[in-house]
Parts: sequence; C-alpha cells; structure tokens
Amino acid sequence: MKYDFQKRSDDSAIYFDVKSSLTKQEFVSGCNINNIIKKYTKNGINPLCITQDAKYGDFTDVPSHQEALDLIMAADEHFMQLPAELRARFANDPGQLLEFLGDPSNREEAVKLGLVQDLNNDVLKNSPPKADVKGSEGASES
Repeated sequence: MKYDFQKRSDDSAIYFDVKSSLTKQEFVSGCNINNIIKKYTKNGINPLCITQDAKYGDFTDVPSHQEALDLIMAADEHFMQLPAELRARFANDPGQLLEFLGDPSNREEAVKLGLVQDLNNDVLKNSPPKADVKGSEGASES
C-alpha cells in the first residue's frame, strides 16, 4: 500500500506537509549507524560519548567515586541537622554553606551563627587540651 502524504486523509483529517518537515537532511550521514560504527572501529572510541577534550593530570589524591559520594552524603546529613532558620539562611543548599565557611571574611558571622568556635575567646585559649582517648587506651603505669 502506498501513502500519499500530500493529500488530506478522510479518516484522520491529518495533513502531512513534507515541505515544512523539521527533519534536517544534512545530518543523515552522521546519524547512519554504519558510519558511526566505522568511526568507532577506526579508533576504538565511541564518537557519541566524546563531549569534550580529555583532561590529563596527577589525580592520585582524588577520592574514589564512592568515597566522594560518602563525603557528600555526610555533608548533606550534617546540614540537615542544623535548625531550619539557619538552613534557610543558605537557601537550603549545603554547597552555599560550605562556600560561606570557606571565605575567611565570613568568620565573624559564622561565630555569631554558632557554626564555628570563637578562637579569640580567653576561655578556649586557657582551657587545657582534651586528652587523647585513643592514646590513653592500653597505657599502663610503671
């Protein structure tokens, strides 16, 4: 059965105007699966996966994907334990809080908000250091 897309169908009343098609024919060779496979077999890299240039460097200190996810989840969990008003101050975004805490000019406000301790406080300066619990285990007196 041959279809004539230029005439109106009595059954569906749909008219297909081939001249106003949104399909761009100049991309036909780039979409052909045979051409894509030829490029893949030529250099072993899937051309559809390449979105940007490769980055090279020493990334030995970068945590694994799972470790990075664990860090992010821990930061989110700690952020959610803050009071709602404080979370609202940072638009409920842990990233904004971390950016705020990373800026030394925000130190005074961070102390007022109770996010960090005031190291200039004499009570903290003169207090004895906390004992190392791990170091005191197993220690014996002579």
